Amino acid sequence: IIIRLLGLPLADLPRLKAWSDIAISLLSGINTAQELERKGIETAGLLEYLSAQVKQAKGNPRDGIIAELIRESEADSESLSHQEIVS
Repeated sequence: IIIRLLGLPLADLPRLKAWSDIAISLLSGINTAQELERKGIETAGLLEYLSAQVKQAKGNPRDGIIAELIRESEADSESLSHQEIVS
């Protein structure tokens, strides 16, 4: 459901689920240094993915919260930055 609300492609669900699992495991506080490094790299991949999705949504508007944030941001004088939308 969240993927639809955000307006992300359903085909990306397995990848997003994997990133979600990694984020949850980071919050557990039980990670080795190697796991933290690997999970940090994976988290950076998630941010790159979201950044690309925001850029794509700016050029090809679609339904979802991401597109709505972009529309509102462009219509408002106090617009959100790209990074704020990604966050």
